[in-house]
Amino acid sequence: MSGFTEVENRIIKKYIPDIKLSRSLTSIREVMETIWADETPRIVQDYTDHGEKHSERLAYFAEKLLLINPDAKFSQQEIYLLLAGIYLHDIGMQCDIVKYPKIKEKAEKLGARFEEAFTAKTTNEYFLEEQKEIRKNHHFLSAAWIDYLYEGKYPVLSHGIKSIPYDLVDDLMDICKFHSKLSINDCSDFFTDYPSSRKKMVASLLRFADELDISSTRVRIETVKIFSIDSENSVYWWLHNYTNINFVDTNKIRIKVNLCPEDFESYGSFVKEDYITNFKNKNMPVLDVLVGQNIPLIIDHNSDVVAHVRAEKFPPEITAVLDKKIKNIGIDEISEIDITKTTINPSKGNKITNSFEYDVFICHSSKDKPIIEAILKDLKKENITYWVDAEQIGFGHSIIQKIEEGLKKSKYVIPCLSNNLNTSGWTRAEYGAILNAEFCGNSKRLVIPLKLDNCDDDDIPLLLRDKKRVTYPEKTEFNEFIEFLKKLPSETLDLQLLKNNANSYKKSAERCLEQRLLPDGKIETPLVPAIVDLASSIEFYLKFLLAKEGKTLSEYNLLDLFNSLELSTQIEIINMTKYNKNVFELLLDNHSEASVEWRNIHIHGKNKSMSVDIQFMKKLMDSLEFIVNRS
Repeated sequence: MSGFTEVENRIIKKYIPDIKLSRSLTSIREVMETIWADETPRIVQDYTDHGEKHSERLAYFAEKLLLINPDAKFSQQEIYLLLAGIYLHDIGMQCDIVKYPKIKEKAEKLGARFEEAFTAKTTNEYFLEEQKEIRKNHHFLSAAWIDYLYEGKYPVLSHGIKSIPYDLVDDLMDICKFHSKLSINDCSDFFTDYPSSRKKMVASLLRFADELDISSTRVRIETVKIFSIDSENSVYWWLHNYTNINFVDTNKIRIKVNLCPEDFESYGSFVKEDYITNFKNKNMPVLDVLVGQNIPLIIDHNSDVVAHVRAEKFPPEITAVLDKKIKNIGIDEISEIDITKTTINPSKGNKITNSFEYDVFICHSSKDKPIIEAILKDLKKENITYWVDAEQIGFGHSIIQKIEEGLKKSKYVIPCLSNNLNTSGWTRAEYGAILNAEFCGNSKRLVIPLKLDNCDDDDIPLLLRDKKRVTYPEKTEFNEFIEFLKKLPSETLDLQLLKNNANSYKKSAERCLEQRLLPDGKIETPLVPAIVDLASSIEFYLKFLLAKEGKTLSEYNLLDLFNSLELSTQIEIINMTKYNKNVFELLLDNHSEASVEWRNIHIHGKNKSMSVDIQFMKKLMDSLEFIVNRS
């Protein structure tokens, strides 16, 4: 038996003080090791690794995810079931349902659907279609096998499973069941008997750690070359072999796929859409859950497929599979669709049109109902449309569905900050989804916090602390916010909004750059907020100019935005800053993600070696302001 890795020991030592729980994990790990032992016949054959090494890699990723927010707190039950889920989530791949039909019956009660009769006489004689059915339902089979073993009907393995505390067995089954395929939002928020422990969060951590195990460490490409393996499976062995997953920052993951230049030319766009874009889209609900729990994870927008001269060319059987996939999907149509972008109709003037039904989506704690009612009266009086749960969610309605509908139809998300905020899980869930999309550059909506009382900044969720907010008790400021909302037509996000945002960030940056004399005689300049505001101002000025040219991008990368401008506009900007073209492009590249990078320093308090040229950023911001005001 292999025993815990160094990473697993670190996790257990840090988060699980209960010796009974740590001993139980030893027993559970032994169950996994037995099921996936080298000498054990495989039911699902010619497929990527789902055994012990896979679990060890998931533990590595899980530790990375747990450390994203140094202030995050986890119960020992949450971490115990996270590790137990890491060990057991894929055992369904090895479930011999011909020998143990009761497990199949249990899986079907949980939701499994089998379309094969299953006639295998031995464990390694399942037909290809039968193997596919096992794979398709393995998450249900994993949960069902845990249930079966806990009943003591498999003496060799039951001992380890019966070490699980009885009041956590059903939660572990759910976590394994929701690690794949099922909608993560259908998972219960909390454990059955531990209402402060978060089941959906644990399932999300397991699920995303599992999704990250797609790199070359999971496969041996030599196996595909030596043995005859179904090409529908081996295509992913090839892609995994040339995939790199890197944490380029504590909370930012970058995916890079290297293809040989010839394959890049033929299949690069398809692989990016089918492999990287699909990865982002299918994991967005999981990331939304994590953001709602103050685990602000971002998939880097620089994730890409690139040409690499040393990458090996796909063999004919792999290109045949890719050609078939492209033909079935119709890749030519994919490139024309981008649901994250807004459309511009030149015939209607310089307006970026959106289909928003509500101006604002109000997130609040039910304990703040009296003050919220007063705010709603102010909004009604000024004809500002709003979504609020009390008015839009009726008896019998699905709460989650109604919230999702409201978010999609609202221009701004307004989390109401108060001393009651931390007691409201729904509030975090509501604004978390949009906030994560905004930070990833995938959203047309903005999150604007509204402070209702004198709640401490330390009590405000991390992702909201550095966002410019409105203070309700300050009536002048709140009235300005109302005026801001009134100026915007309900169905359009126009050029004036982009300009206003840019000007607001510019003023904020200038205030931050002013030196302040502290009581002890020292001079203070709040540098980090100044850099974030400078970069944000530049971003909105560039988006204004792009909109004037009939373009729109959801990017926040300054270099990408600049390069999307007409060449004549680029030249004018460079000339106004009085930098040499090569120097300008180098400096802009160095500062292209300044808003996110320096925001992370502000949030996480990182002492990271990063350089910034304030003078360059200020010159660029001033030049852009001049050009925007003149246009």
